[in-house]
Amino acid sequence: MLQARLGDDVVSLILLGAIATTAGLPALLLVGWKVTRPPFHVLSFRWLYLVWVLLLGASSVWNLSRDVRFSVEEAGADNYVRLAFLSLGVLLLLAVGARYRFAFFSDLRTGVLGLFSLFATWGLLSTLWSVSSAGTLIKASEYCAMLAVFALTVSLIASTVRDPRSQPYAVKKVFDFGWFLIFSLIASVYLGMLVWPEYAIMSGYREGILGFWIQGALPAIAANSVGHIGAVMGIVAIVRLLFWPGSKVLYGSLLAVSLVTMVLTQSRSPILALCVAVIVVLVAGRRFGLLLLSGGLMGVAFLTRYSHLIYAFMQRNQTDENLASLTGRVDYWRSSIEALGNSPLGGYGANVGGRYVLQDALGEDVSTVHSTWVEVALDTGIVGLLLFSLALAATWFWLIRLYPYVVRHKLARLLWFESLGVLTILCVRSFFAVDLVWSWHVLTFGLVLVFISVMRRQVVGTTHAGDVVAQPVPAARRRRSGVYR
Repeated sequence: MLQARLGDDVVSLILLGAIATTAGLPALLLVGWKVTRPPFHVLSFRWLYLVWVLLLGASSVWNLSRDVRFSVEEAGADNYVRLAFLSLGVLLLLAVGARYRFAFFSDLRTGVLGLFSLFATWGLLSTLWSVSSAGTLIKASEYCAMLAVFALTVSLIASTVRDPRSQPYAVKKVFDFGWFLIFSLIASVYLGMLVWPEYAIMSGYREGILGFWIQGALPAIAANSVGHIGAVMGIVAIVRLLFWPGSKVLYGSLLAVSLVTMVLTQSRSPILALCVAVIVVLVAGRRFGLLLLSGGLMGVAFLTRYSHLIYAFMQRNQTDENLASLTGRVDYWRSSIEALGNSPLGGYGANVGGRYVLQDALGEDVSTVHSTWVEVALDTGIVGLLLFSLALAATWFWLIRLYPYVVRHKLARLLWFESLGVLTILCVRSFFAVDLVWSWHVLTFGLVLVFISVMRRQVVGTTHAGDVVAQPVPAARRRRSGVYR
């Protein structure tokens, strides 16, 4: 097996590590320094970026064992590390917010962020009846902190970049930083393959035709989540290749790394989500020729003698029974829906209901029920499910409504297509995972919410918002773009 070969060949392992350290690390640091440069030299953005990093740390799993803990008494050192990240992130968030007189609170009361704030508040209130009050309090607070940093980002852009035509540039800087954070997780996966191959290169039920599959070692990232990252970065690369006159080599390489990562994880739902997102983006961008070409190539691939390899890859050596149950998900959902009848309105407590019900009903140590919709219903009841559905519907409504206002502005148009592709992936994956409401995946969703909220301000705040957004910034006026520190 690959894992054994890497573990036995110490010399090769050291050489690979040396190459990664001498070549990869400086490149990563250089890119990191570039993407963290604040837009228009507004230094508050650097502190804002640090809050994003701290919340990423707070929502990551910092242990190699991946043990599912069901009570505070079982908490380990990694849980306290996450709590420290969360505490520092909240303190820094409040410090930056205080500098601007907590103006970001107004963004938490309006628009899509306001609707998600209602959902988050209900989740926080579920601490009162949760089966694990401490677990709900911490995870709900983490979710609230993420919404707060999204609102602070929107408020900071609106208050420091007064010219609406310059605001898409600031949003793109936030996007670039967010994608850099997500890509750093991919880098951590491959670093883990070198340092902890026994935790990063696995074999077992999902090895399929490759004979192995990869996951994140530290931070611990499940194979499906690694595949999800690959899908997100893949659609970002595709959008920038299609709609942005940037470096084709850079984004082509990013796409290649993303696709390879998805294949190595042996994850099927991220591949499905990426395919759907590509179709949606091509249709929305009226790239029908490219869509037909892509469909034709896929059709030819299925007609060749190698079609059985594609089927074998997607089957992953599973039986028809396993495939029909969606790798056990159907059993999880059935048990969850039955348990929901005992607490239909309020659920069992935000972010803890799924693991409690499945451990009690099936005796399985799993952290979620592998579906955003079932998890939300189980955690926060019918009330929470309605609030979440309304907020997500409003997100789609505003994203679609914004298109006429951004279509003629090259940068805003790029961000719109990126948001469309990422939101499509998140929604497709929501039927198989909890990415929309759980862990660091929420930070990815937050980038979409930031874009919608910033552009929505222009639409509702200006009578001719479409005309304002559609005008590019002349070079002479860019120097006096109304930036306030």
